Amino acid sequence: MSRWIEQRRPLIDAFGVAAFALTPLGILSWLLTHPRQNFEVLVPRDHFMIVTAVSFLAVFVAVLVVRSAFQIGEFRSLLLALGLMIMAGLFGVHGLTTPGILVHGSVEDYGGTVTGLSAYLSIFIAAIFFAARDLLPPRIARQVVSRPRTLTLAVGGLLALYAAVSVWQPHFLGSIALANPPASHAITLFAIAMLGYSAWHDARLYLVRRRPVDGASALALIWLADAQIAMILAPPWTLAWWEYHGLMLGAVLIALAAELIELDRRRNLDRFLPSSLVDSVMSGRMPSLGGERREITIVFADLRDSTALAESLEPEEMAALLNEFLGAVAGEIARFEGTLDKFLGDGLMAFFGDNPGHLDHTERAVRAAFGMQQRMRQLQAGWEAEGRAPLGMGVGIARGVAIVGTTGSASRMDFTAIGSPVNIASRLTALAQPGQILTTRKTYWHVLHNVVGVAKPPTTIKGFCQPLEVVELVGTRLVPLEEEDVAPSPFFQTVTRALSDEAFRSSLLGEGRMLPGGITPQERDAVREIGSLMDCPLFSGIPAEEVGAFVVLAAVRNYEKGSTVVRQSAEEDELYVILRGRAEVFVLNSSGSEQRVATLERGEVFGEIALLFDTVRTASVRATSPVTLLAVHRDNCYEVLRRTPVLRSRIENVARSRMTESFPVRFATANEAQVV
Repeated sequence: MSRWIEQRRPLIDAFGVAAFALTPLGILSWLLTHPRQNFEVLVPRDHFMIVTAVSFLAVFVAVLVVRSAFQIGEFRSLLLALGLMIMAGLFGVHGLTTPGILVHGSVEDYGGTVTGLSAYLSIFIAAIFFAARDLLPPRIARQVVSRPRTLTLAVGGLLALYAAVSVWQPHFLGSIALANPPASHAITLFAIAMLGYSAWHDARLYLVRRRPVDGASALALIWLADAQIAMILAPPWTLAWWEYHGLMLGAVLIALAAELIELDRRRNLDRFLPSSLVDSVMSGRMPSLGGERREITIVFADLRDSTALAESLEPEEMAALLNEFLGAVAGEIARFEGTLDKFLGDGLMAFFGDNPGHLDHTERAVRAAFGMQQRMRQLQAGWEAEGRAPLGMGVGIARGVAIVGTTGSASRMDFTAIGSPVNIASRLTALAQPGQILTTRKTYWHVLHNVVGVAKPPTTIKGFCQPLEVVELVGTRLVPLEEEDVAPSPFFQTVTRALSDEAFRSSLLGEGRMLPGGITPQERDAVREIGSLMDCPLFSGIPAEEVGAFVVLAAVRNYEKGSTVVRQSAEEDELYVILRGRAEVFVLNSSGSEQRVATLERGEVFGEIALLFDTVRTASVRATSPVTLLAVHRDNCYEVLRRTPVLRSRIENVARSRMTESFPVRFATANEAQVV
């Protein structure tokens, strides 16, 4: 019997949808063709109380759905809930402005009133949100998901403003042509078309994914289309007119209830399973052992010195510290839409690229790794403030072909990736020093246009015969690397002009001049920041080509307030220039306590003494505000200084002037010896 049903499932579904859609229209048709049965139910006070209360309750529930959708990044659920929120809010105004209660007027009036206008707009505007779920480009969709609070507050504020104007100035809104034909007919047809498109799209998703929420959404949208038809055809206060109120209420209940159940279940499953596996489980498809070949990017991260730390902490304290660390770095994996494979005690494994639409999976993995190290620096600042020893994290990244799927037994399965890149990323993580991100040259090749990397000596790792070409990833580039024999990009051309043309630079910095087209808002900000460096003492008067050579090989680093950028006596390999923010320089005095000796601002350099004179760091530098730095690694720095003799001379002079300043006794002798 069950097999017979499965074979005829599409036919049964189609019959059920047709019955669901046509039954309300059949009732409407019968009432309109039998005027004696379509009698008036003139209860304005009940209409005011029931519609207003139910609508505003629906708004509250829709806000809860918006919040849940935001927490798990569900774009389609977010827009659906916002559309239902708008519809319920506007329909609440429809009830609030019932003639003869708060708003003067006759109950016989409907067309040309704010009551009628609110009813038409409630479905019309909501239909636009419903259709936008499938019409918006992915880039805009990601921006919407990234700012749900702003969008929700904006929608709520506009609804509140509309409600206030509707009560205080109902005649002003009622005079808008949308409440009367032919405008009301036009928006009705548009709303029905959008609702039909959205219902069709959700029905297709249901046939593919078999998730109840897709089917519930399709049915709810069909009822809303039926309600729109009844709204335009039924005489006010008749049974047919009341029918569309019931259809709207039923549609909202179906959609919001399904979304709440779906999001709650998904939020619980997302804590334990990868998102791709969650989709399968929620669709009712039990995963089977096996997988498929995919080119993906693997990321491993591991906390350094945690074993020694565990000996000095109580188990509860160690568990709390690990949870704080893992929660912070796992958040970066989720932010770039990676799959968190598993937690590994004091580390984790994740991979990017199991989503077929993510062709940029290596760049996502690398940016997630940079974000993880930034979050780690924030944690370090907090731990140091608590008096704990500094901890670090090593990260390994490798790209390659792996098998992605479920492994284990019939009773216990694990969704994971298996293959050579997994082993390589794991070995690289073991080699990485605290704060380092290591990858292979092959992996680096896919991101070198946006990422600065430094080649390390070839390394032999366990399980591989040939030495591995290792690259340390330093940071993202402020100016993307241009390919040879290819015309410069608009961004690169604009940067070059900002460095070489003083009039253009003064214009864009002083007057906020609009920049040439073809560059993004982020690139426009970068152009202004690069141009502003020319006014700083370090770069003032430096030839534009030398500044350009420095910026091209520099990596961008971000530090939160309180983070330690460099530490006294550490062997660091980078030179830094402050692009934004402020930092302070501290040294240890004879009593062992910190003493502030300088403040560094935009355009100032530090780290040059250790780099140029091959000594350990002579001071600590701590961010006193959020700081963005240009960091040049030792290997790249020597190449830059070779190509920029004027800038090199100025940096050397800065270093010598600082070396002659008063340092603590135990540093002065060593530093002066280095200068000689």
